[in-house]
This record gives sequence, C-alpha cells and structure tokens, in this order.
Amino acid sequence: MNEETLSDVDLEDVSSDESEFEGYSSSNNSEDENEVGNIDLGANPWVRTYPPEDEADPAFSFDETVGPKNCPPPASPLISGKRDRPEAGDGRGLAHRVVVTLLQMGNYLRKGYHVFIDNFFTSVALLKELYNSKTYATGTVRQNSKGLPKLIKNKLEPNESAFFRQDFLLATSYREKKPQKKPVLLLSSKSVADVTEVEIRQRGGGDGDRVVRRKPNVVLDYNKSMGEWTSQI
Repeated sequence: MNEETLSDVDLEDVSSDESEFEGYSSSNNSEDENEVGNIDLGANPWVRTYPPEDEADPAFSFDETVGPKNCPPPASPLISGKRDRPEAGDGRGLAHRVVVTLLQMGNYLRKGYHVFIDNFFTSVALLKELYNSKTYATGTVRQNSKGLPKLIKNKLEPNESAFFRQDFLLATSYREKKPQKKPVLLLSSKSVADVTEVEIRQRGGGDGDRVVRRKPNVVLDYNKSMGEWTSQI
C-alpha cells in the first residue's frame, strides 16, 4: 500500500467571469492582501446531502493577470524542530500555519486559486480560513480531525459514498472496495456532491473482467491533481 507523503501544495487556477464575491457569504472579509481572513464564520450544522447537487456559482473571481506561469514558486521555509515552529497561540496547528504561510509568501491568496493538499494538512479550520481569503481548497482528511460531521465515520458498503454539507464546505466519505476497511474522507470548499461512473479492470483480470465504480467527483478531482493515493487512511 502506498503511503501518502507530505507533498507540496498544488495550485489550480479557477477562471470566472464573475467579479463579485457571490457564493456562500462569509463575514469579516479583510481586503488587506497581506492578511488572511477570520476563520470564525459562524457555521451552520452539518447536514446530509445527496447527489446530484447543483454546481454553485463561483464564489470569487480569478485574477487572470497572476496565473501559474506568472507566479514564482514560494521559497519553502525549513521547519526542522520545536525551536523553529511558529507560535500557535491562536489555536492553529503547525500544518495549518505552514499552508497559510506558503500561500502568503507566494502571494497566492485572494486570487481564486484552488489548493490541493493531503491529510497531513487538511482541516475544517484551514479550509474556512482559506475560503475567507478567497482561496478554494480540497484535501483528504483524517478521521480524528476536529469539526467533521459525526456520521461521516459510519461504515459504508463497497462502492458507496456519503456527502455532508456545511455552508460552502463539502465533506465526503467513500469506500471503493471490500478489502478497504475504512472509507477515505475528503473536505472541499469547491466541490459539490455528485458521482461519476468509472469502469475499472480488476487486478489480474482480462479485458472483459471489469467493474463499475461510482466515484465521487471530488475524488476524481483530487486524483487528477495529486496523482494516485492510498485508499486507506
């Protein structure tokens, strides 16, 4: 089984004709380019949702003058030990602060980028803070991460998924096959609850030995951006 690695932040540009912040609204939006948003968004409770959800209107516009080719990659800070770790008096963990710091250093916030991260970094608090800084994010998330809906940890049958919505956040649980004991969990501030049927050839089988998986679209988007990932968390 391939283990997930602490990978670099992956950026996807999201273009839009909209010029206003029209999606799920949030309060206390700072317009200071050097500041991130307030992570206390007064969230509503998590509710179970079912596919297909309608595509949401773009929440914020993308600055086309600062695309991937025009943005130099940020210099990665070396955080090697306890002495080098930033203070977290505001309750944000090290992984949370590293993602925000890298995006600030690269001047990537408030431009409508879509950030893909793995479960070392992903949290409800991080996605809320990035969204309030006009930045989308999607990532796998650990089962013990704070703020997840309780029902997301329920057992699923093979080829089954479950979706939960909290304002602009979508939490997804997906179990692909029987040997996979625990479902993979994902959080996204960009995706909607929907699935796509994908035909997969079984390992060791011939061309005619294929199965159809109903994969959540958020899983397909994540795979496309991050590459192959482990089904086990």
